[in-house]
Amino acid sequence: MKKGRRHILSMPCLAGARLRLLLPSCRNVRFDGVEVGSLTPDARPSLVCEDVDGLRLSAWSALTGSATGPDVRLENVRDAFIQSCGSARKSGVVLKVGGTAASAIRLSANAVSPAATLFETAPEVPQGTVTIGDSAR
Repeated sequence: MKKGRRHILSMPCLAGARLRLLLPSCRNVRFDGVEVGSLTPDARPSLVCEDVDGLRLSAWSALTGSATGPDVRLENVRDAFIQSCGSARKSGVVLKVGGTAASAIRLSANAVSPAATLFETAPEVPQGTVTIGDSAR
């Protein structure tokens, strides 16, 4: 993809269909104003990123969540900025971060229920990988 070029991804789903985005080994991924949900409960995260360099999520919204798993899962993601995202989750973890190569994940102005946990890191994630702040680099 050429620099500066934008692509719109539209995926109509049949009633009851489940949608999940899986991004393996990508660079410079950006989502802005995306709402993801399903008609029936789904235990899978709405977004899974594995081995991604340069992730920007702005106004990502998981309209339906799993009672058992996170809405978004990041594995070995580097240089991520997640801002103004929301979750319909009433409890549990919204963002799960894993992987020994995970680094520089910044969160800002994300809305979650008071009973929900914004993020959780797996034991192998280096300490200080996830920070909460106001701006992207």
